[in-house]
Order: sequence, then structure tokens, then C-alpha cells
Amino acid sequence: MFFTGHYSLRRRVTQRTHATNGTSRRTFLLVMASTTLAVPIFFTGVGPQMGAKAAVPSFEFGPRTVPASRSVPGIASKPLLFVSNGTDRVDIFLQAGKNKLVGHITGLSKPAGMTTDAAGNLYVTNYGAQGAQAVPVYAPPYNSGPYLTLSTPVGYLPYAVAVSRKGVVAVAIVCTDGSCSIESFVSFFAKGSTTPCATISLANPPVMPYSVAFDHTGNLFLVGQIGSGPYMSEISGGCSATTVKPLTAGNSDSLGGLFAVGVNQSNQVAVLDTDHGYLCTYNHPKHGSFGNPVYTTTGLDGAVDLAFTASGRDLFAIINSRSVSEIDYPSGVLDKTFNLPSGGGDDLAVTPALVP
Repeated sequence: MFFTGHYSLRRRVTQRTHATNGTSRRTFLLVMASTTLAVPIFFTGVGPQMGAKAAVPSFEFGPRTVPASRSVPGIASKPLLFVSNGTDRVDIFLQAGKNKLVGHITGLSKPAGMTTDAAGNLYVTNYGAQGAQAVPVYAPPYNSGPYLTLSTPVGYLPYAVAVSRKGVVAVAIVCTDGSCSIESFVSFFAKGSTTPCATISLANPPVMPYSVAFDHTGNLFLVGQIGSGPYMSEISGGCSATTVKPLTAGNSDSLGGLFAVGVNQSNQVAVLDTDHGYLCTYNHPKHGSFGNPVYTTTGLDGAVDLAFTASGRDLFAIINSRSVSEIDYPSGVLDKTFNLPSGGGDDLAVTPALVP
């Protein structure tokens, strides 16, 4: 099995919106890059071979394109909002006032997930055309090409990304054609490294990983879809990780499509249910379960992604891929909304980031 379908609101919106010359995103997922280097790695997975190392066909890494960027001088000292259009660029806005557009990162190919670290570096999962499937990292003030590029295997799609307090990077990756023996996995990168220090296979049947987030102590939380239902899991250990722990919640039976996960100032895990338009905030899981939500933030109808501000008292959310709302957390009171430029929005990130 391999992933080319669009399983809920966010995927349906992007399939319809991001088409080029009649070719949808689904087609772009089938593009394979040319090969220059073969690197054998090992997986440690779940299921019948949980915790056991299993050899996998060598991953092949191809040449990388270098996107361009430009921004207004002096913006690096201001709170910023980054929004990818899912096609070819990331727009940079001021968080304050009327959310002035102050810069772009262009030349991208299907940017999907984004995150920032404590230094303000921006990580983008770039998964589209030949030679572009990688995770470029941009340093403030975002007016030059990436200073670092994390390698991901040819034929696989780097989808979601997160950075821990200690600088460990996690990238959730999925298969893009029928030749893959591993459908989805998470690769961890040590701070400053461009090659993985650990790679962990996700569950079988395959998981579509939509979002990842680290907590205070470096545990990684992942949400997505398995079959036709929601999926949540935890991976501990970073570069020493060995297994995936599937998670449930006290309200699991009522959850719909889970498209984003974040960690708040209190180290609680917030999960966006796009189908129902609310954000469930849970205490840390015990014995494989989050229990019932401690907060349920409503007013997020049509939300497809979110990011906490540095204060932890507000969050930004992309609504229906057309606008961005700033919302009080956890009350859900709307502060303001602004419309996005042509192309809409698929994912967002902020700086300074909330570092739980």
C-alpha cells in the first residue's frame, strides 16, 4: 500500500486547490528523483517485529535544488508568522497589527509541514519535484537560501517536522509509490546533522502522519490517520528511539480527522480535530491513554493547522486554507482574522516559538 489519496478536509482542499496545468498534488507524489548515492539504514518498528532491526532496501538520495528567499530588513527581531501555500512558496507575515506581508521564501516544490526552533530557524518539508524532496532550514532574517538541508530518501515524501528543546529534529515521512517496503516512518536527526541518527517504522496497517510535536523532555507525539480512523502515538528517546507507542484517549470514539498536534506551556498535548472543529488538550498519557480532555477549545471550524504563540496564551490557525485566525487559548475567543494571498495556506509556523 502507498499514500496518494486525500483522506479528509485538509487533503481534499489541497488536492482541489493546488493543481498545475491540470495535474493534481496526487500526481506530483509519484515523481522520483535521480540517484547519486545509496545509503542502507535499518528500521525498528511495531507489530510482529516490534523492537527488532529489519533490513530494508537501500534508500537513495538525489541532488537537491536550492530555493530562494527575500524579506524586509529588520524583521528577524519581530514576532513572525510563516504560511506555506502548499505549492511553491512560504509567505512571511508580522504577527502584530494587520499582519503585514514582509517576505517570501520562493522556489519551493510542494512545501507541507513547517516548524521553528528557539533560534528562529525555519524548517520546511519540501516534497515535490525531482531533486526537491528534502527539509531545507532557513536562518533569520530569511533573505538567503537554506543554511542546512536534511536529506530524505528519494521516492518518499517528507511530510511533518518538529524540533525538540535540545535541537533534535523529527521528520515524518511517507511512501510515494507502490515499490516501498515501508509505508511510513519517522526519522530523527541530531542537532546540526543532515542524516538520520534513528529511523522508526510506524504501524501496520500504514499510518498517514499529518503532524508531530515534541514535549519538554523530548518525547515525540504524532497524529494522523490509520485506515479510515484517527491515529495518535508517542515515540520516546530521540536518537535512541526504538519503538512506537500507539495511544488512545477517553474520547477516542468521538474523534474525527486529526490534522495537528502541539504541546502547550504546561507540557500538555493539544490535538486538533478538524472534522469537528475543536482542539482537545490532554494531560500526559498514562498506560497508553490520554484520558479525557482537560480543555476543549471550540471555534476552530475548518481549521487545518495551528501553532502556539510564544506566550502560550494564543494560537494561530489556518481556516479552510483561505485565512488565518488568531485565537485565545484555551478559551477559543477569536482575536482577529486575515485573508491569505492567492494560493491560500496549507501549514503554518511562528517565531519566536513556544518552547515547552
